[in-house]
Amino acid sequence: MIRFVLLFCFALTLLPLQAADSKLRPVYTVAKYDSKRDPEVDLDATVKRASEEKKRIMIIVGGNWCGWCRRLERYFSEKPALAKVLAENYLIMKVNYDDDNTNGDFLVDYPDISDFPHFYILDSRGRLLHSQSGSKMESRGGYKEAAILAFLNKWAN
Repeated sequence: MIRFVLLFCFALTLLPLQAADSKLRPVYTVAKYDSKRDPEVDLDATVKRASEEKKRIMIIVGGNWCGWCRRLERYFSEKPALAKVLAENYLIMKVNYDDDNTNGDFLVDYPDISDFPHFYILDSRGRLLHSQSGSKMESRGGYKEAAILAFLNKWAN
């Protein structure tokens, strides 16, 4: 009985996180870093959807090994102002970069990456508009909401 109560209490603490995450889920065309995915195929599908929805594309290059990448995903879902701007203006496509697969064939057409996560903003036809390091929005082990919001608003449609 005690296990059931503890499990129930734990599940209740996860509900707000799942609710926030579900608001962002439609924004992601590729929601997980996966070394087996083909980003060319993913980008084609994302461009098709972005054209239909008249949205910008945000490619986030990183990996499951990257603490800042994981922190960013949580941050997007925890901050209502960010979630709103993302949902209204962007489709997010994650591209894996790790020892198993750097996706070099795909990334060769984009500016160099200095650290992770790295952002590429594309128009709805897939043309590169901007390249930016995530470190420009970091501060003392976290992210600066104002900096992310300014970045998102600057490149929104």
